Amino acid sequence: LFKYDYELVRSPAGAHRWQPINPDPEDMAPDARDPSKKVPTMMTTADMALKMDPAYRKISERFRDDQAALDDAFARAWFKLTHRDMGPKVRYLGPEVPAEDLIWQDPVPAGTMPSDTAIEAFKTAILASGLPMSALKRHGDGWVAIGDAAGLENTMNGEGIDYGLESGMIAADLFVADPSTAPAMYDAAVGERFDAFLRTGRRFSFLIGHPWILRSGLRLAVGTQYIADITLQVMGNLVDSQTPGAAGRVMRLADRTLAAADPILRRTRAAA
Repeated sequence: LFKYDYELVRSPAGAHRWQPINPDPEDMAPDARDPSKKVPTMMTTADMALKMDPAYRKISERFRDDQAALDDAFARAWFKLTHRDMGPKVRYLGPEVPAEDLIWQDPVPAGTMPSDTAIEAFKTAILASGLPMSALKRHGDGWVAIGDAAGLENTMNGEGIDYGLESGMIAADLFVADPSTAPAMYDAAVGERFDAFLRTGRRFSFLIGHPWILRSGLRLAVGTQYIADITLQVMGNLVDSQTPGAAGRVMRLADRTLAAADPILRRTRAAA
C-alpha cells in the first residue's frame, strides 16, 4: 500500500478500483485464468483511505513499522469478535483464557443466588405489570416507557425493534424541548402513531388462531395473487390505516370489523 502511488481505474464490469502505478513484477498477482501471466493487484477506496486519510495513515504506518503491535491489536480484535456474546469471563473454559480483564467482558460481581421466595416475588411482580403486550401505563412524572416496555410490539409478525427506535426518538425530542410536558405529550404522540395499528395487529393475531378462521382463512388470504399481495404487505408491516389504495382500505375495514367482532370471537374461541 505504501510502496506505490495509485491511480483510479475501472474494472471490466465498470466498477472503480485503485491500481498501483508501475508495480514491480514480484508484487503482481497471477492472472485468474492464466497463471503464467501477472496482473497488478487492486485496492478499494477503503484501502486507499488507510493511506490518504491523515488519521488512518498514522495508524497504518505504526502497524507497518511494528509487527508486534499489529499482532497484539489483531489478536485482541479477533478475541473480542469471537467472545463478545459470551458474557462474563467466568464462562470461559480451557487453558488459553487470558488473565487480563477486558471491559467488554461485562465484569460483574459474583453475587449470590436469590432465594426461591425472592424469585417467586419477582415473577409475580412481572406478571402483574401487564408488560409488554398489554402495557396500561407508559408514562409518569419524569419518565416514559419505550419499545417493548410500552407494549409497542406487533404480535402479528413479532416486529418491535423499529417501534423501540421510533418511540425512543420521540421521547428524546420531547424531553429536550420541555422535560415538564414531555411524558404526557409522548403518550399522546405514541398513541396517535402506533395504537390503532398495533391494536389491529393484536386482534388479527388472535383472529387467525380462532378455529373457525383456521379452516378457511389461509385459503382466502392467498386465494388470488391480488389478495396474497395485500396479505404480505400487512404481515410485513408495509401498510397501515393511512396507506392509500386497497391495502389501506383493507386495514381500515379490518380494524372496524375486528373491533365489532372481538367480543364474539373471544367467547367462541374460549368455548372451542
